[in-house]
Amino acid sequence: MEAERSNPKRLWQTIDTLLGRGRPPVNGEISADRFQKYFENKVASVRASTESAPAPDFLRGPAGVSLSKLDPVDCREVADAIR
Repeated sequence: MEAERSNPKRLWQTIDTLLGRGRPPVNGEISADRFQKYFENKVASVRASTESAPAPDFLRGPAGVSLSKLDPVDCREVADAIR
């Protein structure tokens, strides 16, 4: 996307493509049970592939910087931020 910095129209086209906008659903007849099973299998696969990985190493943030609270946002705010 760095290459499109000077071309905002092309940048937004790239973002739209990445977000899947304008594409019809692959299959509109996926049941809730099948959808849930897909994610259960995906989580199990990720857990299996990372079970022997070393523990994460967390670093402290810069002095004086903290994240003490998260404010809720609604869908409109998220969409506005993306746009």
